[in-house]
Amino acid sequence: CRARSELIRKIQQIVRIQSVFRMANYKRTYRRTQLSIILIQKHWRGYDTWYSYQIIFLSAVIIQSGVRRMLRKNWNASIHIQAAYRGYAVRQTLVYKHFAVTEIQRVWRGLNGFRKTRSIRSLLFTQNAAAIRIQCLWHGGRGRVIFRHEMNRTREEEVTKTFAL
Repeated sequence: CRARSELIRKIQQIVRIQSVFRMANYKRTYRRTQLSIILIQKHWRGYDTWYSYQIIFLSAVIIQSGVRRMLRKNWNASIHIQAAYRGYAVRQTLVYKHFAVTEIQRVWRGLNGFRKTRSIRSLLFTQNAAAIRIQCLWHGGRGRVIFRHEMNRTREEEVTKTFAL
């Protein structure tokens, strides 16, 4: 019994040591993963900033070359720069307005389609209810006609039997 309790205690100690080792190993792996993620994010942000800078730099170079070209032709550079900017601003406004109009049309068409399907469903329901009502009246009326016809035939047979005697 004592050897058994000693064995159980040793197994528990072994399990505890393994648990602590696994925890330390997972913590180390998790920390490495975190550091890798941070490194990837850092490099991506650096690349994104560099790319944005390149776009701005190239835009400035293009604008400067255009301005220099205009100055070489002895044009009034400030007027042309202002015109270029106004044209750019108008194009951006048109793009925004086109997007807004498209979005409004999309929402309106969706809403209008919903309304149309709702009204069609309502109309179909009304027509279906009317058809059922007509069918009920027809079947009921037809049943009464058949019943009257049978009653008249029965009476005629009784009358003919009475007079036949």
